[in-house]
Amino acid sequence: MYKQTLLAAALAGLTSLPSQAEIDKSSSLEEMVVTAHRIPVQISRIGSSVSVLSAADIEAKGQLSAADLLRTLPGIAVSNTGGMGKQTTLRIRGEEGYRTVVYVDGVKISDPTGTQVGPRFAHLMTSEIERIEVLRGPQGMMYGADAGGVVNITTKRPTQALEGDVSAEYGRYDTRNLSANLRGKVESFDYSISASDVSTDGFNARDDDTVLADDDGYDNTSLNASLGWDATEALRFELDVRDVDSYNEYDGSFGSTDRASDYEQTTGLLRAIYEGENHTQQLSYSANKVDRQLYTDGLKTYVYEGTLDTVSYLGSFKLSEQNTLVLGVDDEKQRDKLNHTKQDQLGIYAEWQGQFTDQWSYSAGVRHDDNDAFGEHTTYRLTTAYVQSLSDGNYLKYKASYGTGFRAPSLYEQNYNANSVAKTVLTEETSEGFDVGVELHTASGHLFEVVYFNQEIDDAIDFDVVGYTGYMQEDGLSRSKGVELNSELVLNDHLSLLANATYNDTATSTGEQRARRPRQVFNVGLQAMMLSERLRVNADVRGSYNAIDNDGSKLDEYEVLNVSATYFVMPQMEVYVRGENVMNADYQEVNHYNTSKAALYGGVRYRF
Repeated sequence: MYKQTLLAAALAGLTSLPSQAEIDKSSSLEEMVVTAHRIPVQISRIGSSVSVLSAADIEAKGQLSAADLLRTLPGIAVSNTGGMGKQTTLRIRGEEGYRTVVYVDGVKISDPTGTQVGPRFAHLMTSEIERIEVLRGPQGMMYGADAGGVVNITTKRPTQALEGDVSAEYGRYDTRNLSANLRGKVESFDYSISASDVSTDGFNARDDDTVLADDDGYDNTSLNASLGWDATEALRFELDVRDVDSYNEYDGSFGSTDRASDYEQTTGLLRAIYEGENHTQQLSYSANKVDRQLYTDGLKTYVYEGTLDTVSYLGSFKLSEQNTLVLGVDDEKQRDKLNHTKQDQLGIYAEWQGQFTDQWSYSAGVRHDDNDAFGEHTTYRLTTAYVQSLSDGNYLKYKASYGTGFRAPSLYEQNYNANSVAKTVLTEETSEGFDVGVELHTASGHLFEVVYFNQEIDDAIDFDVVGYTGYMQEDGLSRSKGVELNSELVLNDHLSLLANATYNDTATSTGEQRARRPRQVFNVGLQAMMLSERLRVNADVRGSYNAIDNDGSKLDEYEVLNVSATYFVMPQMEVYVRGENVMNADYQEVNHYNTSKAALYGGVRYRF
């Protein structure tokens, strides 16, 4: 049953993963990761850089926003423009958020109506999330992504006949969060249903909004439903539907500051998975529809509607104990309903996963994309990992990866320039990068990791923020290079320490530092269990240094401390409290945009 669950999850492209308890029970080796190769691979055989947030990690930190969870991982920095629901950009290794692909239960959640086609992290809440995997560095070969990487999010899935949870939370800025999850299995069927409703009055988003000086609130209702059917021992069908409906108040950069937006994203995925003795086949169709409306002084000013539909095939063929061949096809169709424009792209890829020896693993892959507006492009990826056994059950893992990617100009970028004065004709961006690293794993559960990365974008597309003439193409290379340090220390049975730091040296094609990319970022987290494990305490401190804004001015350097505690009143019921920015740091991640002051939140959760 485990084999079927894991393979079905993996070969859905990026879909539901079994719980870590199931993995540990079924594998005597170690944790399995899906995102790196789109099928389950032991982490000791993965040459790419991967980070994982488990269900326990997510609950311990208690954050409402997925972006706030992800910013605790190495190589990631986030900039926010004024609180919950406001524009939030997540950069992996210094690359823009739209150069990162995000999947939720196998669906690519990029917004086809955006200025660039990328994920809207501001509207991604955490109550339904069970696991997050982050793949850093260029991943164009396997996913068609650009230099940023891949974020794979898995929602909660059933492990027994009936289970679920309900929770309620209240805190500063009149913030309320209600959520419920119901999961179960009935004979050959399994299902999962979740709902959450988040609302906050927020705070004044901009420091120069002195006329209205009003709070900028946010509302988000997220619904998710999944249904699975094991038609036979070998054949499984799955259906996933997700809807996010939000309303956001925000302050503009100029003109009227009384602005708001409606945003709704509806996604669906239908897939069939067939598992043979030494192969698996999966065919899926995903649909992604976004509707956006913008308001100024209460009047509707812009209406956007776009779709992103994909038909995919993924096959995995185990040719021997050491060698596996992965084949895939992605046929993606993007539509801009406002401007009646479209862009189609067909991608075909293959990856060979093998072992030179039991200790030395490698992968080699190639992808060919045919974009109807920007022609044909071929991207590659090579990875390798070597495990050196040490004494007493400890081991070192040496790893390296190299990859390339490309990004076609978005429909918005093309339409904007076509109607601008300059009428600049854009071409595709290309990227390449590599990383090398070493990990030390100890029998007592410690992890030490150091990674050097170096990646660059050729002909990067940026907006002219000076003359507002449209989107421009940089002539030359923009780059990000640096070092990631990561450690996980199990101090005793009840206390653990997690720490990471990233040094990122970025430069535009003219040699200037890239905007809103901190040169140094660190995270330190402490997790403790007390009172016979009925009380769990989590503390995280985050620091950011040496960043500039778009106009070249220096951004604030800061440290922020978050603390949370959970007490289990009974095995099924817990009460929790969370303090954010408890030292009341005064800082801005984007000039003129405020951040939250010290805030306290409390809630209760019941499981059944």
